[in-house]
Amino acid sequence: MGLHRATGHRSSPLRPHRSRNSEGGTCGIVDGLVRLALHHFRSELSKQNCDLRNGETNVSKTIRSNAYHNAGDMYRAAGEFDTALDHLQQAADLNPGAAIVEQAIQECLDARNKRQSMLRFEEETDEQREALQAEILKTEAATEAADQEQRAREVLTNEEVTLAVQEQLPEWMIVARIETSECDFDRSVDALAALHDAGIPNAVITATTGCEP
Repeated sequence: MGLHRATGHRSSPLRPHRSRNSEGGTCGIVDGLVRLALHHFRSELSKQNCDLRNGETNVSKTIRSNAYHNAGDMYRAAGEFDTALDHLQQAADLNPGAAIVEQAIQECLDARNKRQSMLRFEEETDEQREALQAEILKTEAATEAADQEQRAREVLTNEEVTLAVQEQLPEWMIVARIETSECDFDRSVDALAALHDAGIPNAVITATTGCEP
């Protein structure tokens, strides 16, 4: 009799524990790289098969067509659509009317057209973005020019003050406007004398002399 205890089931060898968290992240990246390497390897292998089949005259056209078909599928998976179509067309020439090859050709054409459409869309989007940016810059420049023009109109001069007095605006209002606005007053003796002769109140004249341009 052996020393094994009867347990009702057979013991199984220990299996390494795999953490669920380890299945994502780095493992996903490694898995993607492995698959990419496999695509490249299979593509090269299929190409070698094509070369080999072409060199064997006793190999049937169907086998040679399958080799080209496999190579075309691998190139399509790698995104090399033109090369894939070359191989698939050779497969179709060797095996005319093969539905699976015709379907593969159509799928490859659809994938290439889809990628070309996406590239055109990206180019159009870039052009639209550049046009929008140019329009924004143009609008900002126009707004800045309008602001500068408005500020130029708001700059007070001797003539503006004289006009305000002639319009019989309150003296305190004119002085407050002078103190809070940009100004470009002529402070020469002749200009000040002209303001006095025009009946400008002394408080207003004094405010013009104290306003910094």
